[in-house]
Amino acid sequence: MPLGPACIPPQLLQAKSLMEQSKLLEEIDILRRYVAQRPKEVPAYGPLCHALLVTGSPDQALFYARQIKRLVPDMSELWAAEARALQYTSKRDEALPVLLQAMDRFPQSTAIAEQLVDYYMHVNNYAAVDDVCARAENEGWLSRTMASAHAGALHKLGDVKRAVEWARKQQWHNPNDLDAAGILATTLLYDGEATPTQVAAAHRRVGMLNHDTYGHLMRTHPRGKDDPARPLRIGVLSPELRQHSVASFALAMYEGLRLGGNTVTSYYTGFSGDALTKRFRDVSDAFHLCGEMDAVQLIDRIAADRIDVLVELSGHTTNHRLYALAVKPAPVLISAIGYPATTGLDCFDARLCDADTDPPGTTDALFTEPLLRLPRLFLAYRPVSPAPEPAPEPPCLRNGHVTFGTFNNPAKITRRMLGTWRRVLDAVPRSRLMLRYWRNDNPVVAADL
Repeated sequence: MPLGPACIPPQLLQAKSLMEQSKLLEEIDILRRYVAQRPKEVPAYGPLCHALLVTGSPDQALFYARQIKRLVPDMSELWAAEARALQYTSKRDEALPVLLQAMDRFPQSTAIAEQLVDYYMHVNNYAAVDDVCARAENEGWLSRTMASAHAGALHKLGDVKRAVEWARKQQWHNPNDLDAAGILATTLLYDGEATPTQVAAAHRRVGMLNHDTYGHLMRTHPRGKDDPARPLRIGVLSPELRQHSVASFALAMYEGLRLGGNTVTSYYTGFSGDALTKRFRDVSDAFHLCGEMDAVQLIDRIAADRIDVLVELSGHTTNHRLYALAVKPAPVLISAIGYPATTGLDCFDARLCDADTDPPGTTDALFTEPLLRLPRLFLAYRPVSPAPEPAPEPPCLRNGHVTFGTFNNPAKITRRMLGTWRRVLDAVPRSRLMLRYWRNDNPVVAADL
């Protein structure tokens, strides 16, 4: 049975209170002193490791996770905690052998399986996610978290039909589950049989569940005697401040946001990051690692920074934090770049687009956000690394034929699109089409193509 408040040591109650107030450094101090006196007190290590990850100290979190695992090796949750800490350090690859060993030791542990699935999702091994989740479902211990990840993995593998079926099944069993609704909405984007109205309706349902779940945390933003002429405090919220296609456009956006003396604060909701993450850190006035923050902590962080305009770049993609935006943590919220559909939330003040992506009068009804059409293009590209010089002449002159190419996820390739490409190839004699994607060897993808 869980311990009642009277049975919980006062230090842990105090630490919990500090965590709820987002006073994480004070929480860490109390918990460190507590585990120094009682090194086998398991309940203290979870919040300590979490607080250390939230405050950007993954190596220290790893130290404590390994310390308690050595002392109490027969708790699956402690193995999962070690692997999670590893994912935020430069030793991320060491997480996999820890998790595989733990799966052998605790064969039906949802704590281990969820962390393993999370690891595979972040290293893009979607086939492994499919294997783990299929096994768990067959054996009867599939969790909601794993089920949501499974639908996302099937979509990434290009098996859109199975992904939609799986997402619908999860929503049928859990009609008010926010994750299940979000997975279904995202997956429908790639279902060639879904109409734009159906896709928009699925996203609006996600927005409704977001507000129902987190609306009680709503923030107000009194302006007081603030100077309206001062430079703006702008925030950027994204899991893609790393090697990712969104980053190529976000870099150019940062240049524009800083004009006029505005400050830019980045809220990165991914894992440990890479060299490009460091580049975003360098062009930010402040940079916060938010991957381990819960909704309240992220909301409090944004509110404490007194952000005027918050720009989110992910929509419903992996590691998004839309649930934190449902409560309006900044006076102005803008959606941009990273998602092709509506968020479904009615808290946004604008969605950046242009007259080519969204011709006036054609798509407004499909979005909960007011569409802000920029005068030219809403995207500006910046290479994330030096590109080679173009060839002195196009390859078609040497090869004797034109080669068209696409490097996209096959989940985005519909039969209607293939029909259009077929007509292009027929219209250009001897032309060819090259499809390049890292999972084109998947038999489902290959058969569909």
